[in-house]
This record gives sequence, C-alpha cells and structure tokens, in this order.
Amino acid sequence: MQKLIESCTQSFSTKITSDFTRASWCFLKEGVTNEWSYAWVILQERVLLYGIEGANSVQEVDLKKARSIVCSEADSSLPKVTESSNMILVDYPSSVLYLHMASGPETRAWAHDMKCAATNSGPLLVDQQLTRDEIPVLVEKCVNFVFAHGSMSEGIYRRSGSNTNVSKLLAEFRQDAWQVQLSRDQYSEHDVSTVLKRFFRDLPEPLLSTELHKHLCNAAGMDCSTEDKVNIYRSLLEKLPPIHYVTVRKLMGHLYFIQEKQNRNKMSVENLGSIWGPTLMHVENKDSLEWSQKESLAVSDLISLYPKLFHVEEEEIARERKMMHVLERYHNSAVVTPQLSSKPSGDLKVWIYLGSKDSNQCYNVELDPNKEAGQVCQELASRLSPPTPSHELCLMEVVCGGDLTRILHYREKVLSVVLEWGYWDETDRKDNALVLCSNEEWRKIVAPMFKDPQAVCGELKFADRKSKSFKAFLFEFCQSKLCYYKDKKGSVLLGEWKIEEIIWYVGHEKKRDPQTRWSFTFIPRHKAKRSKDSPWFGNTVAGYTNEDKFKWMSAMLFALYGASDLLPKTDLM
Repeated sequence: MQKLIESCTQSFSTKITSDFTRASWCFLKEGVTNEWSYAWVILQERVLLYGIEGANSVQEVDLKKARSIVCSEADSSLPKVTESSNMILVDYPSSVLYLHMASGPETRAWAHDMKCAATNSGPLLVDQQLTRDEIPVLVEKCVNFVFAHGSMSEGIYRRSGSNTNVSKLLAEFRQDAWQVQLSRDQYSEHDVSTVLKRFFRDLPEPLLSTELHKHLCNAAGMDCSTEDKVNIYRSLLEKLPPIHYVTVRKLMGHLYFIQEKQNRNKMSVENLGSIWGPTLMHVENKDSLEWSQKESLAVSDLISLYPKLFHVEEEEIARERKMMHVLERYHNSAVVTPQLSSKPSGDLKVWIYLGSKDSNQCYNVELDPNKEAGQVCQELASRLSPPTPSHELCLMEVVCGGDLTRILHYREKVLSVVLEWGYWDETDRKDNALVLCSNEEWRKIVAPMFKDPQAVCGELKFADRKSKSFKAFLFEFCQSKLCYYKDKKGSVLLGEWKIEEIIWYVGHEKKRDPQTRWSFTFIPRHKAKRSKDSPWFGNTVAGYTNEDKFKWMSAMLFALYGASDLLPKTDLM
C-alpha cells in the first residue's frame, strides 16, 4: 500500500506513508468560500493529513480538536464526477474542511474512522479532546458551567454532586466530549464541579506532575518574599508539559475568581486549596496528613498568586470581574430574559436569527461568559446561504420591536448584552433579538472614514426621555464626549455624556418621529426603566444627510475602538 500511494502522489514523506490507518484521493475544500480541489488524504492515528494537487505542502488537522465530524448532503458546487452524494464535514478550530470521496461506502468509512480517531481519548491529559487553546473540552465545559451557574453557590467544590449524575456525565465525556450537553435542568452545579474534581483525581499522571510534587511542596513551605516565591513557582510550572501548563492556568484562573466571591460562596483560598491540593497533586505513597497539608498550601499559593504567576494583564482581570458582576446581577434578579433558553446546554443558550429578525432561520447558540460576538459569527458563518466569510459578518442587536438596532463590536461579550435586557421594561425587551448579518456598512463606509481622533460639530434635532417633540440644538462630539448647547455659539452647555458610559442605537421609536433622514437613540449603561416623568426609551438625536450620519457614527466608533480595532481580521479560510 505504501508503494501504491507513493506512486500516485509525492505529497507525503516516507515517514507518513509507512504508518497510517487509511489513505485515499478525494475532492477537498478548505472553508466555506474556497473552491474544490483534488487532494490526497491520509489518516495517521488522530491526525488527518492532506496534500492538495499543485501545492508543495502537507496540511495537518488535529482531530482531537474537531468539534464535529459528520456526513452531509453534497453542495451544488461539487464536481459531478463521483458516485457519492454525500460529503464529510470536519469542523475544527481554524476552519471547516469538506471531503468528498469516490463512493458512498468510502465516505461512510472515512467518516467513521475519523470520528473514532477524534473521540478515542486515552487516560492521560494529552489524550483528551481539546479546544483551540489545547485545554481538555471536559475542563472547558465544566469550568464555564460552574462559572455561570455555581460562582455564587455556597460550598461550590466542597459539596458533592449526585453519584449517578457524575458517573453518567463522565461516561458521556469519554464517549464524545464535544457532544455533552450540560443542562441546568438535568445537572446541578455540584454535579458538574464533582465531575471536574473526579476527572483530575483519576488522571494517572497528576495535573501538577509527579516529578514536581516534592518541589512544589517545598516551595509552599519556604519563608521568603512574595516576589521570590512567584519566581520559584513560575520556574517549576514552566517545566510542565504544554497541555498541563495551559490547563493549570485555566483552572487556577477559574478558582481565583471563585474565591473572589467568597462572601457569597464561602469558598476562601484556603478552603479551595484543601480540596484541590490532593486532587491535583495525588502521588502514590504520599497520602499522609503532612503531605496533604503541603499540597493544600501549594495549590492555595497557585490560586492566590495566579495573576503574577501567569503574567495576567490587569485588563483581563477587569474583564473577568465585570463578567462576574454581570452574573451576580443575573442571579440576584428575579427577572430572566425570554431570549435565554430555559434549558441551557453547556452554559446558557440564545437564539440567533440569520439575515433578519423576520427570518425563519434561527439557531440556538451556547454562550459562556467570555464568548464574543466575533466567535458567534465564526460559528454560524457556514449556516448562511450562500456561505459568507466570518469577517464580513456581524451580530446586530435589535430592540424596541425592531425600531432600534446596534452592531455589536466583534470583541463584545454576547452574554453581557443579553443579560442586560433583563433590567429593561417588559415592553422594551420582549421582542429583542440578535441577528447575524452583513457588516458591509461598517466595512465600506465607516472604516474608510477612520482617521485620527475626530471632532464633529453641527446642529441636530434632539428629544430627551421626557419629551416627544424635537428641538434643534448645537451638538459637538470631542474628546470622547457628546455635548449639546443652548445657543449656536456654544456658550451655554446643557448636557454631556461620556461615550463609554452610553449605549447608542441607530433609529428612534416610531411614536416620536423627528422627520429627518437619520437618528440615533442612546441610553446610559444599566438603563433606567420608563416612568411617568420619563416615558421614552432614551435620548434621540437626528439629522438630515447620510454624510452627516456617517461622520457622527465614525467619530463615536473611533473613540470607542481606535483606528485599528473596528473590524475583525480577514478570515482567509
């Protein structure tokens, strides 16, 4: 077989052709928008290798990172030269790969073998199905679930879950971690936290490694400055295998933010250390109380020193704290937004409409607290017809019955946006939606207008939350502040808003029409509800020409995101 393959293609080295599971020619397409090409593919253990005709390189796909491998009906762009009517879709972190084999049986055989390779996880950490960041999928899903549903729960990680549920979940994760559905209706936060602890406890080689056990315990007992201790721990952690290192970073970061809410969950650093020390540092013949105390102290240090040990930027810490604050508000509120699924899978779910709010096509997307709008665009890009590169897409927030719209910046946290609706009046939020659509207006009109920080000034119509009617005022946007004045000379300031303290939408409520070509409506973050004295959704400004509209829009977006961060990077796949 090796000689046959080498006679047909020169793409692969002898090392590859001498040891493989399956090999074949096929038609192959990289990403949703590229063309079909003739290629040879080889399955070698848990890696898919392919060489496209005319290319001088071999590409590798680590199937451990494939979210799904399925057979689907071949699309119309496929060359009509094979007997198979199906193709294989491999969804992996950087793209989607399509393979079309010579026949139906061969297509099914390839799909089966690749699926087995992807899900055939061994006992070691390196054998697990992995995320883009090389973190085991089980760890990622459990951490996100506990963060969303257990951060405020008293005794999280101390209380045990149902043994039946824990065993069931562990079996499902072993079968295919990507397909596990962590429903809040089926599993409690304590079930999932116990699964995470059991997973680490059962590893043949502990997360913090047998080799480092003695050194970490000795470091914990050292009487030295914090800076010296950080340097000692850091030098030890850097000796871990790469997957162990990134997993330790993920887990310690999670536990760091759990202990920050100890006033709610009663889990201090010491409490978490006593639980996780023996779990992450279990070593044969070292089960004595003395060793257990040293392990607990070592892990307590890793949690409390997390920001310094892993060079965590203050911006990242602030972002996580903000998400924790959003979750705390969510848990404190009796109001649950209707757009969030009552049966969350993985974390929480939200419906995303394709094209427009009136579209019959919508998909339920899992949200964890850190999922960004750009990631949702990447996830759903292949669902559009025709398929569209994710960098040409955006998520649009549609509120007030469709009167107001706002494009979410690609780095904006989607869960934060949806949870914020829970504090609005029922009439304002009941029909809210998120829509996946083209970002053509930003790409073709707004982005080319981005220059150095811009100041814009001109007469606009204005109505505040108390008034239905509009009046003309002089408005100015300068130094990231929107201001308006009583007179055209700008001598009497009537009001001002910092751009980072407001959220602005395109459009106005139908019941108060400024009779202009365009309008923006803006509200303070954490919007106040309507009242008898302030019956309108927000403040509205309006103008007459589209040229003015885009000048104001460009200036405000520039102030928020800077010259180089309006749009995501081009998706070449």
